[in-house]
Amino acid sequence: MNQEKDIREFYITGADATGCVKSTCFNMTKARYAVHVISDCVTSYDVKKMPEMLAYYTDKGCEVKNLASYEQMVLRQKGNNDMEIRKATSEDIPRIAEILVFSKRKNYRSIFNDDRGSFVDLQVCSLAKSYFDHPDLLDGILVYDDQFVKALISVDGHEIKELYVDPFFEGMGIGGKLLEYAVSKVRCKELWVLDQNSRAKKLYSRHGFAETGEVREVPEAPESGILECKMAGKG
Repeated sequence: MNQEKDIREFYITGADATGCVKSTCFNMTKARYAVHVISDCVTSYDVKKMPEMLAYYTDKGCEVKNLASYEQMVLRQKGNNDMEIRKATSEDIPRIAEILVFSKRKNYRSIFNDDRGSFVDLQVCSLAKSYFDHPDLLDGILVYDDQFVKALISVDGHEIKELYVDPFFEGMGIGGKLLEYAVSKVRCKELWVLDQNSRAKKLYSRHGFAETGEVREVPEAPESGILECKMAGKG
């Protein structure tokens, strides 16, 4: 009956570890349900038997953890459910400035070899101030908000202008989610990327973008000799 209602897992507590809890765990795992025993919410008339019974539950295929562990699991799941991609607001400016500064330093220092530009000209406070002074700069910026802003993507029409993930949260698929959103929801079809930024080019390639053969000097630093290449969606 439970499987017909798509109930496939149970969390077990009880006051008789050697009786009803034991039989419940045995029968439910035998019926192929996922059974979770909350160890500090189970007791027995003989507490000395508890280590033995917890080992028994584990041996029968139950997951045995304390209540705090399950509470943390619920909080993590809630955090995932709270994730959203939305338009940037003025309240996001401090995080936007942090992400832009630290991501650009990390990803571009070895390409431009310009420490003054990376560590003197590029500063969080001054960049944040420019956004507060000119709020229109937020137009086209979408943020990945998962309890707090972890990444951003900037679009202009059908072009992706920038995509940055906080270095602390790289490798978690966030950049790909922003890219997919820009393609599916905003209908973005093209972008320019530094020709030497192989990591970014691989990300875009995985999501259906391919080099068109067009190249240009970096608009913000034409004297650098660094080139950008254009990539377009295959669809």
